[in-house]
Amino acid sequence: MDRAMLKKKVQKDNPTFTDSVDGLTVADLEKNMLMYAKHKEDTEMALKEDDEIRDTQEKLKELKGPYNDATKALKMKMAYINILIREKTDGEAEKEESAE
Repeated sequence: MDRAMLKKKVQKDNPTFTDSVDGLTVADLEKNMLMYAKHKEDTEMALKEDDEIRDTQEKLKELKGPYNDATKALKMKMAYINILIREKTDGEAEKEESAE
């Protein structure tokens, strides 16, 4: 993504951000980068430690379990049928070749 496109996306949610950093020195930009990296890390840690989110994720996993199991079983059945089709198709081709 080029700078102009990213600037437009950033300005959508943060209209004054790009103007506030465009004129900064490299040293100040690096300080900002470290500050935002720390904030990002803190936010991700808070997300992991949020009991309500964790409980909801566990409940979702529990609710999705039967669907995931059914999907897995169906994929295995389909794979087995696929192998049978290939074997039977290859067998038919061999029979036709030997008949000729």
